Amino acid sequence: MDSNRLGYFLVVSETGSIRRAAELLHLSPAALSKAIKQLEVEVGFALVAPSGRGILVTDEGRELAIRAKPLLECLSTLAKSVRDRYKDDFAHSPIKIGSFEVFTTHFLDQILQYLPDTASILLRELIPGEMEKALLDREIDFGLTYIPIPTSGIEHQQVATIEMGLFG
Repeated sequence: MDSNRLGYFLVVSETGSIRRAAELLHLSPAALSKAIKQLEVEVGFALVAPSGRGILVTDEGRELAIRAKPLLECLSTLAKSVRDRYKDDFAHSPIKIGSFEVFTTHFLDQILQYLPDTASILLRELIPGEMEKALLDREIDFGLTYIPIPTSGIEHQQVATIEMGLFG
């Protein structure tokens, strides 16, 4: 389940309005509606229903919001707690990240926001197969790829789902 979409839905459920939630989230109402529809597909039930000129959060939607709020609050504090725990380690040695193609530029900003200002980054662009070898040889600390190569001693973990498209 995509945590961003879940967070968007919480704002919708709190405001009771797609338009107001979109304003608060700095999204277009159409983009927010699409994200909510995608979340409905993920969870397998309707979260909102049309009601006059607005929307009504379904019973299942209210239940999801109640359960999701503490989970998202926990997720938001997780990165800070890890960062605080390893702050001194980050200050003394660079974090070595291996990346494959587009991930270098797409995720770097998102990674940097969770690191202390004193952290230094060593970034290597690696192709699949080379990345797993670099991890095993401890040449990098983390690897980002969309083509994980099954390798003994390496555990791949899906951390995000993105939809890519062609734009002109």
